[in-house]
Amino acid sequence: MSALPDWLADSEHGPFLQCILAVAWADSTLEQSELDMIAELVEELELTPTPEQLSAWLQTKPDPNKAAEPIDDYFTQIFLLRQALMMAAGDGQYAQSEKTLIENWAKLWEFDMDELLDLMEEIQESILEAGE
Repeated sequence: MSALPDWLADSEHGPFLQCILAVAWADSTLEQSELDMIAELVEELELTPTPEQLSAWLQTKPDPNKAAEPIDDYFTQIFLLRQALMMAAGDGQYAQSEKTLIENWAKLWEFDMDELLDLMEEIQESILEAGE
C-alpha cells in the first residue's frame, strides 16, 4: 500500500479510506460525486486534514488489493462493500473495473457471491428510490 499521509496513518480508518479511494480511481477518473463522498466520509470520521493535504491524498492511486488486505473484520468489510457499491453506482456509471475490484474484495474476504449480488441489488434499489 502506498504510504499513508500523517493525518491518516494514525487513524484506524486508514485502510478503509484507502479502499474507498481505490474504488474512486478504479475507472481511472475521479468524479465530483466521488470526491464529495470521500470528503464527507473524512469529515464524518472526524479526521482533520488541511484542504491541501486532502487534495494531495486524493490524487494518489492506492493499490486496491493491498489496501484491502488489512481489513479483516466482517462488519468493516460489509460496510466497505456497501460504500464501494454506492460510490461505484452513485455516478450513474457502474464501470466493469469497479465491478471487478469489488468482486475481488468479496473473494479476498471469502464472501458468498450470492450475498454480494443481494447487496448490489439492495444498493441499486436504494439509489433508485433516492432518485424518485
